[in-house]
Amino acid sequence: MLVPIGKRKSSGEIVKIDNLDKSERGLKCNCVCPNPDCNAPLLAKFYKGKTTNHFAHYRATATVSCAMSAIHLMAQDYLANTGNIILPTYPLLPEDTYIDQFSEVHTHPLHNEFGTPKKRVFISNSAKEVSLGGRFGIRCDVLTAATYNDICFDLNIEV
Repeated sequence: MLVPIGKRKSSGEIVKIDNLDKSERGLKCNCVCPNPDCNAPLLAKFYKGKTTNHFAHYRATATVSCAMSAIHLMAQDYLANTGNIILPTYPLLPEDTYIDQFSEVHTHPLHNEFGTPKKRVFISNSAKEVSLGGRFGIRCDVLTAATYNDICFDLNIEV
């Protein structure tokens, strides 16, 4: 199982295989598996030709969880460091009909918060793995400050 990223043993920072120098081949990369349940040492493998550069477990077998943890961390890292994302339309309020106190019928159309077509939302000040606490103990994969049509709001992104 190919693992696209590792974590530096010393600092815990995410390391992409393509950002390593060839001198960090093998165990010299000083990386471990990003899966917290595994944490096995990783080898940095560099190839020429059709085989892609990747990390491999040293004296351990990679599992699907190892690859999933790596992909999850890559997505978090991308979202935390990108300047904007495109969000799909989102039905904020469903179409609704109601009768007011004067017995007049009113209809609210379906309202999409981000409109049609898909809209670009600018994000900044992102943080990964933020615990919001509170009654439900919400933990965000990425919490970011977002701006859409000059309106600022917090955006909790689940990967």
